Amino acid sequence: MRPATLTAEQRELLDRLLDRRLPAAAHSRISPYSGDRGAMPLSSAQQRIWFFNQLQPEATLYNVAGAARLRGRLDAELLHRCLGEIVDRHEVLRTTYGQVNGVPVQAVRPFAAIELPLVDLTDLPAGTRETEARRRCQAETDRPFDLERDLMLRPVLLRLAADEHLLLICQHHIATDGWSLNVLIRELGERYSAHLRGDTPNLPELPIQYGDFAAWQHEWMNESAVGRQLDYWREQLAETRLVDIATGLPRPAELTWNGGTLQYRIAPEIVRRITDLAEAERATPYMALIAAQSVVLSRWSGQHDIVIGCAVAGRRHAELEHLAGCFVNEVAMRMNTSGAPTYRDLVRQARDVCLGAYDHQDVPFERIVEVVGPERDTLARVPLVRHQLGFHNEPRSSVEMPELSISIEALSNNTARFDLEVDLSPADDGGITGTVYFATDVFTEDIVLRMLDSLRTVLDGAGKDPDVPATCLPVVGERELTLLRDASDVRPVRADARATVPALVEEQARLRPDAVAVRHRDGDLTFRDLDERANRLSWWLRDLGVTPGQPVAVCMPPSGHLVVSLLAVLKAGGTAVPLNPRHPVSDINEVLLDCSTGLVLLDGEGPDGLDHMVGSVDVTADLARWPADSPAAAPAPEQAAFVNYVHAPDGTPRGLVNTHAGVAHRLRWAAATWLDGGGEDGGEHTALSTGAGFDLSPWEFLWAPAAGAALAIADSDEPAALAGTLSRAAVTVLRCAPSELAALLDADEVPAALRQVVLRDERPWPALTVRLRAVAPGCRVHLQYGPAHAALDIIAQRFEAESRPDVLTSAAGPPESGATLRILDQAGLPVPIGVPGELWLGGAPLPQGYLGRPHENHLLLADDPLREGAARLIRTHQRVRRLPDGTLDPLGDDIRVRTHRVEPSEVEAVLHGASGVERAMLTARPGDEQPGLIAHVSLCTEDDPDSGITDRARFAEIYSTRAAEDDPTLNAGGWNSPHTGEYLTAAEMREWADTTFRQILALEPAHVLEIGCKTGGLLFRLAPRCTSYTGTDLSAYALQHIRDHRDWLASKVDDVELLERAADDYDGLAAGSFDTVVLNSVIQYFPSARYLERVLDGAVRLLRPGGHIYLGSVRSLPLLGALHLPGQLDRFQTTDPAGPLCQALTARVGQEQELALDPRYFTHLAERMSGVGEVHLLPRLGRHRNELGAYRYDVVLRVGEQVPPGVADLTLDWQTDGLTSYAVTELLRERAPRRVLLAAVPDSRVHTRLRAFSDLMAGRTSTVSDTAAALAPRRAEPGGAVDPHLFAGLAEKAGYTALVQCAENASDGTVQVLLTRAEVTGTSQASPAELLPSGFGSRVAAGTTTAPQDTLYNDPLTVTRERAAVTRLRRHLQQRLPAHAVPDHVLLVPGFPTGRAGAADPAALPDPDLAAAAAEAYREPSTETESRLTVIWSAALGVDRVSVHDDFFALGGHSLLGSEVMDTVRQEYSVDVPLGLLFESPTIAAVAAYVDEQLAKPSEAVAPIQRADRSALRRRRGAAPAASALSKENS
Repeated sequence: MRPATLTAEQRELLDRLLDRRLPAAAHSRISPYSGDRGAMPLSSAQQRIWFFNQLQPEATLYNVAGAARLRGRLDAELLHRCLGEIVDRHEVLRTTYGQVNGVPVQAVRPFAAIELPLVDLTDLPAGTRETEARRRCQAETDRPFDLERDLMLRPVLLRLAADEHLLLICQHHIATDGWSLNVLIRELGERYSAHLRGDTPNLPELPIQYGDFAAWQHEWMNESAVGRQLDYWREQLAETRLVDIATGLPRPAELTWNGGTLQYRIAPEIVRRITDLAEAERATPYMALIAAQSVVLSRWSGQHDIVIGCAVAGRRHAELEHLAGCFVNEVAMRMNTSGAPTYRDLVRQARDVCLGAYDHQDVPFERIVEVVGPERDTLARVPLVRHQLGFHNEPRSSVEMPELSISIEALSNNTARFDLEVDLSPADDGGITGTVYFATDVFTEDIVLRMLDSLRTVLDGAGKDPDVPATCLPVVGERELTLLRDASDVRPVRADARATVPALVEEQARLRPDAVAVRHRDGDLTFRDLDERANRLSWWLRDLGVTPGQPVAVCMPPSGHLVVSLLAVLKAGGTAVPLNPRHPVSDINEVLLDCSTGLVLLDGEGPDGLDHMVGSVDVTADLARWPADSPAAAPAPEQAAFVNYVHAPDGTPRGLVNTHAGVAHRLRWAAATWLDGGGEDGGEHTALSTGAGFDLSPWEFLWAPAAGAALAIADSDEPAALAGTLSRAAVTVLRCAPSELAALLDADEVPAALRQVVLRDERPWPALTVRLRAVAPGCRVHLQYGPAHAALDIIAQRFEAESRPDVLTSAAGPPESGATLRILDQAGLPVPIGVPGELWLGGAPLPQGYLGRPHENHLLLADDPLREGAARLIRTHQRVRRLPDGTLDPLGDDIRVRTHRVEPSEVEAVLHGASGVERAMLTARPGDEQPGLIAHVSLCTEDDPDSGITDRARFAEIYSTRAAEDDPTLNAGGWNSPHTGEYLTAAEMREWADTTFRQILALEPAHVLEIGCKTGGLLFRLAPRCTSYTGTDLSAYALQHIRDHRDWLASKVDDVELLERAADDYDGLAAGSFDTVVLNSVIQYFPSARYLERVLDGAVRLLRPGGHIYLGSVRSLPLLGALHLPGQLDRFQTTDPAGPLCQALTARVGQEQELALDPRYFTHLAERMSGVGEVHLLPRLGRHRNELGAYRYDVVLRVGEQVPPGVADLTLDWQTDGLTSYAVTELLRERAPRRVLLAAVPDSRVHTRLRAFSDLMAGRTSTVSDTAAALAPRRAEPGGAVDPHLFAGLAEKAGYTALVQCAENASDGTVQVLLTRAEVTGTSQASPAELLPSGFGSRVAAGTTTAPQDTLYNDPLTVTRERAAVTRLRRHLQQRLPAHAVPDHVLLVPGFPTGRAGAADPAALPDPDLAAAAAEAYREPSTETESRLTVIWSAALGVDRVSVHDDFFALGGHSLLGSEVMDTVRQEYSVDVPLGLLFESPTIAAVAAYVDEQLAKPSEAVAPIQRADRSALRRRRGAAPAASALSKENS
């Protein structure tokens, strides 16, 4: 740009900038590129655009279109020629874009021709031509470019008349920018004019082309000047946060890039004042606009760290002035509005920020993003910047063409690159006009209009008074102010200045004296009874000295006496002070002292410890001596009626004085809102209100009688008592907490006749209202809120049953309010719709203030900023916001995460929108640097456990998706435990397999059915020794492996039958055709104990009498805690308390996804399953101590009639008798008994761990160190623990056989040993009858209480469901919430505990297992895919260690690098992985899961189960030998 074309403002700015030393980039010349013009690098701006095109090739976000209206005589052929010459002159317009070795490049194509379609619209009626022209323009604008093939200039000529044409020019932003459009238009005019005259166009030479600039920029990025600029941006933009505008609308789950446009104008007088201020501060109008916009964004977001984007031309080299191409660059203006700066302060700040940005504008925005590493959000369109502000004050270029008048018209592609982009220019009249682009995913047109009004309002206020704090500048425009002012004027009942509480009840006593007013277990009260008793008591109180206005305490539980007492105090002219007798007596005495009362009314003796200086009155006494026909006094409406005490933050009791007028207004509003017909006749209604908090809102016991309705009072707030009262009293109006309503619905105790439910203290959730409507279809649901202690809980928000994704709450429409509602900020100014603020109330009789504290009333009351005159408001200390549909949305505490505001209700609304969610609650727990967000979720209970899927299908899913490395039967060369990370060597695995083989062989099998034969590890050894062998398995691949190695079976190959089927599929198998059924290391994959029982029941029918079912390697449920104890210990410091360790261990056991069973399950099974004669529970024995031996057991079920229990010659208790192996050896040698039973033998392999585990769970240890010490080995003692494997050798030496079985109570880690003299058999080869002697199997001991069945097995299916649910919920949250609002933990809970008020108590909800969460967050790769992706990521990012949950972008990744990484992944796996996946879920775990999911889909060849690399989980005890080929086979 030549200096002569600069405005005065621009020349001034240029002088300032030139005073500074420009970066070297501004002086270095750009030379032509000497390399291959068919493969030139892209500029940084082009890389960003190209990358987006790879993400969404059909998107038109970067289509740039404009139209020139040409009136006059047009030579279309000449116009076509000129456009071709322009394309020939500017290489960038004939450049295409592709990839070479995964790197994007641009290739200049030789100019051939350009098309100029001529669309003749003159055949259409004149009135429709313009519409059709607009339609065609839009269609062309919405047509995507193919960057690999198309020219980047696409013109179309529309003929509207013989002398009127519309030239549409559509370009792709990768080849153009706003400056380039002016270049092309000016060049088109010059060429057309020159050719028409017959002259040569007078155009400046182009020393370089755009590709030369791109190549130069690629090299320049390595120069030192770039480093200095990057240092500036790294410091300037460190720890920036995206700005979250509070719109009152949910953010979308996906971005569509859809946009809208609006025109905007700022009046000349406002501009003049702002310009004068800017000049006074040596700033420009743009800087003043930045300051104002920072105020608007700060007030709309509640954030002080504001980043505003600004586009700069990027043409600081003379060579680029006349060149077409994408040179525009984005710079980020960071403003800080904290500390109450004035607007003048912000203008000065904006000046410094802008000048600093201009000084360092040469670095591409993409490079800045790389080095800054800003906060990322999958719902953010551009890193760093969500809101853009531009101001174009350069001279407008004009184009002249002979015989033509030209006007340029902008066209919109209806997209948005930012949430909000404000593009302004000076207007001819001194004002400012412009176009505003906004994302329709985020904003509605109404919201944008109100934001623009905010900007105009701030500018107007700042121009008039620039030295007030910016927080005191009005931010709500006049149009919105009018809406807010009038929104609360429609109310169901107006205040009646003449009403008093006694008068309302007395009127009902006159109208319906014999109707029931109060229903309670102590007896019903009619309206006559109520009025007369209150009158009598009022006279008694007058005799006791109660004077007008004197406080009288009423301390009793809800009852008819309470209602009479409250009315009596008022009828005596006194002021009632309601107190809850369940509160601590010390608190009650503090209130009695503060209100200076001399009397307290009781319905008996009252709480122990009441202040003896206060006289007590027992209202249950006989009142017959006092008159009943009239009250002792008639209070005036302005007289005090109640003093209500609420908990104060400083602990000092403060009583709020409420007048008769205020309370009467509260009673009349309740009747009008809750009763049919506006409360004109309440005789048909009975109301029940739970008593929690009645001391703050005693009007809940008065509004029904005041309206002529009956009041029902329950005995207590327990669900059973409430349910009884609901049905007994025929309640039509119920007021309670939502949690109490849920309990009633759970108990099926909500009557269908219920007409109105009033909820309090917590927000209802959608599933609750759905359940209520199903029971009581005609019932209305409202949430009541407001300051109850001020008699101003007169806001009722209606709730619908359905939750909609387009709103934040299921509340519907404006509230039914009995007061004027104002939402104000901390400065007392109205906040925009959607922005949270504090609720203030007015327009109704207000409390007089705090009792005895008139000096504090200024903190409570204030003038209404929207009403002139004496209108007063009272503050409520409640955060609310008004949603765009008028709904008043109550909010909780202001939670901040990384400066962002997080509204729990928004997160909860997203969770409630997920399928299967019953209720969700978000809590914030204190953290080291910021609050930790925890989502507690309860899932809907399934009516049918088999809903949608059978147990067989579940087993098929579990069995077919297990990892081969997790199955010990497939890892003979060594096994890595998926449960503990323990590594078992090949020798240990051989012993484990040999033990199984010997156990089965000892059963003398002849006709065998093996269920889950897998790849034949057992079959190949056992089948040659059997007459027939049938193997079943779900895996065709595994069965094919056996067939491929059938030669291993030699002559038995024809005796082996293989069937592909599920475990419970016995079709075609004849009853009694087998003598042995084997399920070896397979039942852990069963989905439930119910499925196991179905399998066993079918197996029993297949067996001959005397046959056996062998269940190998059953996981022991009682030993799971001991199994996981060492692993959990490793996660804690020795000084940590034991409580978290206990919680972590409980959680780990509860997370088991494999079926584990208590040995007692099988003894109980034998009692109830027909055909099972005896059960033997056999611990796994061997020389090695490991998980497969010590923590698993085998089961042998003998089919046939049940046998009587056998009797040993001698039974000894190992511990009680203080036995040792030596003592047993001596006993056998000396006494030689036929059979000896050793009971309660502690198993040394598990005994120490079990004892430590038991002490930990029982709370007998205080620190982790105590538990670790309990694991230390102890010296052997008589009666102490012993390895049960030793009994086999001991018995053999003494001439005995040893049968080791699990003890009756396996949870204590003991076994029982049956020693049988070998001479009894008379043979050298022991048969099954000798090895498993009849009558000595495990059985339920006589007199033993049968354990509940569900305690004898775990529920892996539920665990799997819950894990899947948590994963699904996290994904659901991540798709719909900004990153900072996604909870750190999602915890499933069975229900929500309630507090004293009946609402859910967040403090009682469980805490997350932080150690487990931390371990998961930094988890190493656990699958082969994760391992391979880790290598790819590490190489690309240049980091040595990457967790599978690390964010790619947080590690320094950027969009172009991400493209290269994903391209590598595609090539590695031959899987089409979408590039957008990296932005939605930028972790190795997410990408690996997607890849595995794609690889698992059916293909021509069935892939084997892949081995996962779990090296990070191993605690090796020695080098692991390579796995055998067999171990890698799929099952």
